[in-house]
Amino acid sequence: MTSRSALRITHVVTYASCDGAFGGPLAVAIEQTRELAALGHDVELVMGWDGRLEVDVPGVRVRLFTLNRLPSLGFSGMFSFAMQRYLRTAAAERDILHVHLGRDLVTASVARNAIAGSASLFLQTHGMVMPDGRLRAATFDRLFIRPALASASSVLTLTPEEEEGIGGLSRNRSQTDRVTNGVGTASQAAMSRRVHPEGALEILFLARLHPRKRVLTFARAAALLAARLPLLRFSVVGPDEGDLDELQTFIVENSLDKTLIYEGPIAPGEAPKRIAQASVYVLPSIGEVVPMSVLEALAAGTPTIITRSNGLASALEEKHAALVIDETPQDLADAIERLAASASLRASLSTAGARVVEANFSAAAVALRLEHLYDTRM
Repeated sequence: MTSRSALRITHVVTYASCDGAFGGPLAVAIEQTRELAALGHDVELVMGWDGRLEVDVPGVRVRLFTLNRLPSLGFSGMFSFAMQRYLRTAAAERDILHVHLGRDLVTASVARNAIAGSASLFLQTHGMVMPDGRLRAATFDRLFIRPALASASSVLTLTPEEEEGIGGLSRNRSQTDRVTNGVGTASQAAMSRRVHPEGALEILFLARLHPRKRVLTFARAAALLAARLPLLRFSVVGPDEGDLDELQTFIVENSLDKTLIYEGPIAPGEAPKRIAQASVYVLPSIGEVVPMSVLEALAAGTPTIITRSNGLASALEEKHAALVIDETPQDLADAIERLAASASLRASLSTAGARVVEANFSAAAVALRLEHLYDTRM
């Protein structure tokens, strides 16, 4: 902790639920707030809530608000008047309001209302707020997103592409700063790993079942390997966002019911433990920036396979910390077969992955970066 006074910091996230549907932004916020509290700051985490999930972040006050929903609008149609009222009052007593911003009425309303407040506004968009020419998105941006981006003390971005997108949306009126994602390496390394008999490895897909995540590519790779490597087990974990019916149909049509198992969603905070129990973690999605699940896999020492379009691909390939593949089921099947055949390769990836996280993606380092930005941009 630096010699100056502790900051009063509030982070705001759209949604926390038992099925982990909001994924990465929630995981990022939990890591950041825990580490900021460890630095000695007065930290609060405010979230929309499904009414069931138990949320406990060491050193952090957690405030949960049940959300209402506008029909047929998904995350973007969720809102909470109670959260808005609370934050209008509480923000007057806080130094920093850090909003994990998406195109939804929870965080966008908080960000817009904070413009006139006394707390310094920091926005982190997680790649969720990029130029979109569709009428509904353009209208939402004009009413909520553009004013907030232009008025924030800083908009925190992951990549140059996101920075450029934020500049376009704000008409170059936003201050941006680069902040990566991070995971708690100490807690991850302490996890007990499941020991699998030689050959009987578990290959894990853990992500939302959304077309972008490409669980069907994972399933097709399993089908290619089922006869040749019958001891392999393929597991799918995550909430349905459109691909579950097709996945289940594929399992039945290809007689994979004993090879490929859908376990359902998993609660926030449980993903790192589940990933640590697997032999190999696979994320075949395209266009990811800095996915938290990959960082969690690397930190846990679970050998990892990602596609070439993943934002971490070049860094991990250079450090021999993951297998980086093209996007076809055959490419994925070949990579899985390589790992299944070589315990030494699995061990090498495990060691290199953990080192990359410790050197470049630790949550403690991210917290120090945030502390510096809060201090200089306030």
